[in-house]
Amino acid sequence: MPSENHHYAKILLTDNLPVDDSVSGNEIQLIVRRPSKMEKSALVEFALEFTKHMRVSQGWNTVHVVVEPMTFQELPPLGKPAHTEADQSTWIIK
Repeated sequence: MPSENHHYAKILLTDNLPVDDSVSGNEIQLIVRRPSKMEKSALVEFALEFTKHMRVSQGWNTVHVVVEPMTFQELPPLGKPAHTEADQSTWIIK
């Protein structure tokens, strides 16, 4: 469950190169929660590893990553995390 006393980050991964004429790009959005502030480089590294199987199966050619901090009030409805490890929870947002 989301908590006001945690730090949140939205990570947007995009592949803007078309695979064929019908595909204009792909996008994966993650929200990561931790009790302590997160370093951008660590979030990027985690997001790339966590989404690697999804990106490979979708035939991504490139990866562009944007990391933005979020407040508790900005969170969309999250539901159950897609991944939980130690003190970090991760949601995939469609």
